[in-house]
Amino acid sequence: LADDQVILTEALKSHLGAIDRFDVVGSASDGRDAAEQIAQLKPNIAILDIAIPGLSGMELARQIIRYYPAVKIILLSHYDDDTYVREALNIGVNGYVLKSGGLSTLIEAVDAVQKGGVYLSPKITGYLVGVFNSADPRSSHEPAMLNALTPRETEILHLIVDAKSQQEIANALFVSVGTIKSHKLNIMKKLNVHKAVDLVKY
Repeated sequence: LADDQVILTEALKSHLGAIDRFDVVGSASDGRDAAEQIAQLKPNIAILDIAIPGLSGMELARQIIRYYPAVKIILLSHYDDDTYVREALNIGVNGYVLKSGGLSTLIEAVDAVQKGGVYLSPKITGYLVGVFNSADPRSSHEPAMLNALTPRETEILHLIVDAKSQQEIANALFVSVGTIKSHKLNIMKKLNVHKAVDLVKY
């Protein structure tokens, strides 16, 4: 956990640590300290404040992805602006959680990311889905690329954007996880993306 608001960090440590499936192994109040602890502890998930001093959450995320790609990243943010969200997704973070969402939202994010999913706060997810649904095929190359998807692939992409894990998607569509993985690879090829997290941008 990395956030310069010490009271918030301590509260999150207390609440998350009280949940059996979570183990909080470290906390920091600035980005450089967080970077050192991540290098030493190599946690499964790093929860980072986007505006933490010393080394911003965005820059810290870039370093983690470069040097410790096995560590999943959830950004905590006050910003729901599309610019920040897209930059975070371009970097390759696994979750983007608005601080206004409360503790339950963060717990949902950690659970989703642990399962291999991508989590965005509901307000952000709703915005991206709205963009997806209202896109004009003539406005850019992305909607045109989306038109290449089959109805089933489009359905799966919506579920990915909704932070569903591969198992959850398989259960919802009554198919095997292997089938979902195959569809996911096809979607990534058609959209010319190389990381699963990039699918959320669509």
